Amino acid sequence: MAQKAKQRLSESAVWLKQRLVELDAEKSASALTKMFSDMQRNTRLKEPLIATEVSLYKIHRIFLRWIEDPQKASPAVRDKNSVNIMKGIKDIHTIGFMTEDMLKCLKSALIVLGFSDYVDSLTIPPNQENQSLSFSFVKLLKSKTKTPVYDFMSIQEPPVEWQLRLFGEYMDRSMDSQQDPRVSFKPDAWQREVLDAIDKNMSLLVVGMRRH
Repeated sequence: MAQKAKQRLSESAVWLKQRLVELDAEKSASALTKMFSDMQRNTRLKEPLIATEVSLYKIHRIFLRWIEDPQKASPAVRDKNSVNIMKGIKDIHTIGFMTEDMLKCLKSALIVLGFSDYVDSLTIPPNQENQSLSFSFVKLLKSKTKTPVYDFMSIQEPPVEWQLRLFGEYMDRSMDSQQDPRVSFKPDAWQREVLDAIDKNMSLLVVGMRRH
């Protein structure tokens, strides 16, 4: 059984390298998105190593496209790319597969975006034997100083404000959200308690915070 699993992983690694050659040759963003979508239907993407490498490669391509964008320093372009990169990092965190080389790439991405203080909380320690990536991740930090190569990539506000402004819909929800016929969305546990209180004609005190 172990030998079969090892052989399949080896075959998947060869498959991935072939796909990466095809992806490297594609410059159209829309065509690239379709290629990623087609790959996602392949059962090999269920293997943690392959899924993680593909997610990391997506991040790599986002950075490359950002560097080449004529409007790369504009707030709108920064917002779009930083969100897409952080979504990719979140996906990798969810997969739970990590090697030393993968972690180095993720750290460099977080540092250049301005999330250096959150590296430990947004990544996991290496839990697999290290092995070389199937591609060369974009260089984001200077070799000697380990400072960002591209200053325009750093967010221009505190990370918490960035998260509230742009990443709310992608944040993990662990507040027992469930379907409820009384509303058109999945209310959290506390929201269902409020609905229950309303149904019972109980008095409620609502406290809100206004952000300036």
